[in-house]
Amino acid sequence: MPPQNAVSILLQMDDTEMVDLLRTSERLATVSGKASLVAFWLSLMPSERAAQIQSKMALKPED
Repeated sequence: MPPQNAVSILLQMDDTEMVDLLRTSERLATVSGKASLVAFWLSLMPSERAAQIQSKMALKPED
């Protein structure tokens, strides 16, 4: 799937769903030894929404 299509889908999610999905994607990339696309996806989002998501991702899951 082209990255812009993935971002279009992500932007339709609420923040909690998106953060969970992005954290899972990061974890899977780490386990598989591959590069994560999360930073690239965030770069394709409107800057305000990307900043909100990054702030929420920085919190521990139990926060």
